[in-house]
Amino acid sequence: MNTNAPIAFNYKLRVTLLLISVIGAVITYMTIPYYIDYLRENSPRVLPPEEMMLRLASDEYTNGDWAKYGGVSIAMIGDSNFEYEQDWNKLAGRTDIALFAISGFPAVYFEKLKIASLVVKSGKEGTPPRVAMMLGTNDIFYGVPPAKVKGSIIRIVTDLRNNGVEVTLVAVPYCGESRKWSKKRMLLVNSEIKELNELVTKWCEENGVQIFDINPIIAPKGELDPSFSIGDGLHLSEEGRNEIVKILVKVGQEVDQQPK
Repeated sequence: MNTNAPIAFNYKLRVTLLLISVIGAVITYMTIPYYIDYLRENSPRVLPPEEMMLRLASDEYTNGDWAKYGGVSIAMIGDSNFEYEQDWNKLAGRTDIALFAISGFPAVYFEKLKIASLVVKSGKEGTPPRVAMMLGTNDIFYGVPPAKVKGSIIRIVTDLRNNGVEVTLVAVPYCGESRKWSKKRMLLVNSEIKELNELVTKWCEENGVQIFDINPIIAPKGELDPSFSIGDGLHLSEEGRNEIVKILVKVGQEVDQQPK
């Protein structure tokens, strides 16, 4: 009787299981990056719940006591690239700039917020503020078609102008490389941003609305240069925000030259 048979069988079984584990680990290691890229490229892009987003427009935006500032001369309407910098007044050498910026907010929700009426309330007596507005990034990321985003932007601008508010638009900045999305996803988003900017710029030229495009400076190759990003390929660094400051300074000079 061969008493070593069970031992030999157990040894072979352990070796086999070890080999299977090693092969499985190698396959997993090799396929995970592709799976992550798949998720980045195919994750659903949907607008967040409207009720939740509109609730984020807190009392600061709807019932702000702007009188304590002596009224507002420049109102900045935008998303996180405006909101994340809280010292626009200091950077632009002013004391009369107010933020109407909400992180994650798409243009379509600013439209539903009736932002024009809120902005008019913030102005100095009898004088509505000038608006500097940069919207569209979030809409594109949520999968809203560029033509539809353009429609929201145009309706906001038209509503503001109908309320006596002059508007300066800033074209949507391109995105750069990031761990949050694949190269393919970035190129897709930037192609949609390019289409949106072209649509809005054409409308501005036809309707006498001032628009600035900082992309030739911050994204000369068609994607956000790392030196102008905080590292996530989306939000502007101090150098990038300085390009916004230059626009605010120009707008401020025009405001100051208006008859009192």
